[in-house]
Amino acid sequence: LMLKLARTLNRSVPQYRSPLYVGTTRSWSVIKGTNLDFDNIKDANSFKTNSELFRAIVVYTMCGIPFIVKNSESLLNLSQKIIGEKATMGLVRATFFGHFCAGEDRSQVVPLMKRLGKYGVSGIMDYAAEEDVGEEEEEQPLMEHRVEAREGVVSARTYDYVTEEKCDANMRIMLQAIDMAAETSDTPFAAIKITALGKPAFLERTSAILKRIKSLWSENFGCRKTEINLEEFQAGLKNIGIQLSPEDSETLFRGIDNTSDGKIDYIEWTSSLQLEDMTTRKVFVRSGHNKSLITRNGVIPLLSEQETELMDKLMERVNTIGEAAYKKGVRLLIDAEQTYMQPMINHIALKLQRQYNKEKPIIYNTYQCYLKSAKNRIKNDIRRAEREGWFFAAKLVRGAYMVQERKRAEDMGYQSPICATIEETHNNYNDCVRLLLGNIDHVALMLATHNRRSIELAVERMKELDIAPEYGIYFGQLLGMSDNLTFPLGINGYKVFKYVPYGPIEEVLPYLIRRAQENSSILSSSDNELKMLLKEAKRRMFSKE
Repeated sequence: LMLKLARTLNRSVPQYRSPLYVGTTRSWSVIKGTNLDFDNIKDANSFKTNSELFRAIVVYTMCGIPFIVKNSESLLNLSQKIIGEKATMGLVRATFFGHFCAGEDRSQVVPLMKRLGKYGVSGIMDYAAEEDVGEEEEEQPLMEHRVEAREGVVSARTYDYVTEEKCDANMRIMLQAIDMAAETSDTPFAAIKITALGKPAFLERTSAILKRIKSLWSENFGCRKTEINLEEFQAGLKNIGIQLSPEDSETLFRGIDNTSDGKIDYIEWTSSLQLEDMTTRKVFVRSGHNKSLITRNGVIPLLSEQETELMDKLMERVNTIGEAAYKKGVRLLIDAEQTYMQPMINHIALKLQRQYNKEKPIIYNTYQCYLKSAKNRIKNDIRRAEREGWFFAAKLVRGAYMVQERKRAEDMGYQSPICATIEETHNNYNDCVRLLLGNIDHVALMLATHNRRSIELAVERMKELDIAPEYGIYFGQLLGMSDNLTFPLGINGYKVFKYVPYGPIEEVLPYLIRRAQENSSILSSSDNELKMLLKEAKRRMFSKE
């Protein structure tokens, strides 16, 4: 087993490629203009027709009424009882659905994408439908109702797990989104959520294994050191309780030492143990014939045979999606989720990046900057990409699970992973922006934010570093929100995107409710947008243009 492990791990490391885009200049002289004005109501609303402007005013006015937002689900149910489902869905379609969603299918989405393109704005395909498991549905053996996972979550959707067949159906929907993105943009993006492709409890289980692998380093090998030699590695194995001959432990050490410098560091350690690697997977699989020293020792949680089968199916789905995105040149944004599932999601993202980011950035992992560890994670992953010879690509967000993460930490008695204040989160996000822009020759970056100051900071830093907007830097906001940021960026030549949610209106309702709640929860921002909309309506009424 040790010899097989060593042969698997001792792969050649290709040279890192730089700069990011051959033939692309970093000079600012190539863009249309650099005078951004996020208070320009004409630019902010240039995309909207008069009827769309009126609809936006109605929607934001309703978002500002706490009673409507707080009781939105109950009001929808009441409306269906009084005027019927068809009339209720008609009202939703004319207001919230029309404002926040691109449509129900390709015939409605594609025309909107073409309209956005005329204003320098592209789209990120995002199938926003959610099918919560209802009480009337027959319980399946592995069915998982994720009620707790929804508590306190406003800005992210949550999937229930029903069957593997449902996960296959979700995969097919994501493949359709990739196809749609490829035909509607010259810089196509699509977003996926890993919990739609596998059992969330399994993701939590495998995340525990990966966290244990990482903790073994700090507890038994590295301690506070950044790297260890053979003797320290052998001593660490003894600390774990694994008894190997000097020859076997040296063989294992050489296999992990990818750089062949006689030392192992944290990145090599965490990169060496892959859950789905056929030659090493028995390290983690619980079965009658498994005699692995590590599993028998009990220092790492084990997978059951059923869980191993779930892993195989999950990896098959993500590989199918990754390959489709690669072949069609569609950049794939992998959403972040709760910290107790995120290690496995990171593991999947890194695996796809190693496979598909060798020639250009295709797979983007998401980093939540309300997490204290975000900056260190980014640093480690940039180093990992440099060593292994693939392009690092990141989507930067603030985060969607703050309330839930803090409650979980309090309930389970561990330190909260979330920054203590919103100011700390802002600072962490902006620090990560500076870090990534400082490494832009090796990085592709999607800044997904509605925060004006973060965008201004990024633009200022780009000017200081002489980075042109098309040089691997993208900005993203949700459709129907922060148009005063999106459209001035697009008009001035920046690469800017709208998340373009779509899907059957009945299944998109949870998404629409969250958008109303999100706008209600950030009153200062939504109030500002409503004021700008009213000013634009007044301008159009009295302007001679």
